[in-house]
Amino acid sequence: MQAHGGVLTEWDKLCIWKLIGLSSLTTLLECAIYHPLWVLKTRQQLDKSLTVSHTKQTFALMHTLVREEGITRGLYRGFWPGTLGTIPPYSAYLVVYQFTKYSLARDPCPTFIQSTSPLIAGIIAEIIALGMYVPVDVVVQRMQLTHNVGKSALVVGRQVLHEEGLRGLFRGAFIAAQSYMLASATWWLVYEHTKCQSYRFYDRWFAQRQSRANDHDDVDASAPHGNVPRLLHPDIAHKTISFACGFVAGTASTIVGLPLDVVKTRIQSTGAYSGTWHGLQMIWRTEGIRGLTRGV
Repeated sequence: MQAHGGVLTEWDKLCIWKLIGLSSLTTLLECAIYHPLWVLKTRQQLDKSLTVSHTKQTFALMHTLVREEGITRGLYRGFWPGTLGTIPPYSAYLVVYQFTKYSLARDPCPTFIQSTSPLIAGIIAEIIALGMYVPVDVVVQRMQLTHNVGKSALVVGRQVLHEEGLRGLFRGAFIAAQSYMLASATWWLVYEHTKCQSYRFYDRWFAQRQSRANDHDDVDASAPHGNVPRLLHPDIAHKTISFACGFVAGTASTIVGLPLDVVKTRIQSTGAYSGTWHGLQMIWRTEGIRGLTRGV
């Protein structure tokens, strides 16, 4: 693992097929856990009449969906088409991201390009993946609409093609690109730099602890890392740091991209606005900050 411009790169040690296989499994697991939350978020963003707090919205909506439609038809509506449609673009996204980041984070690229390589790589990877993902996103979001309850993804997709043509499947592609690229660039920039700085801080702390232990002859020679507790060993600590940095990056990208995500959902589902700026203006005027943060 190498650090260039403050960014860790791993392309030279990466097994592409292993990455694709693991990303497919993790995507399936992630969708199984988070799909109900995505359904709730989409419903909240589409319903302009909700005025209670976000927490009350979520629990009230979840109770209503489970009571009226059941868990499978309500909270997991669109799960399989959404999941299977997400795996190919996400795999492509990861491969493009890793290769682009590795290419930009080393000489002869300027220092500025090296330090911002996660941001640039995230944007490029998102553009590549969007072409595959937007039609899936449109269909699965349309399945959340009340008049499409009970319809399969194939039926909804054919309906969109019949009524709106191919353009319908790519409705909101521009706002989707803006939303996903902003979220992706934010996620990778925050993740890579917080991970790199956290690794450095931990490695300095670990080296100092080892040095103090050596000075006092207080090291257990049979232990692989001296007297450091096992949970603080580098192999475990680095994984824990990566997980924590991913959580921080996810929070940051969600907050930054949420207003655009609200506009995107409404454009793709109902065609409510003529464009990004029009959508942001209308939501701000009619719903205020609560409207721009629906589904948070």
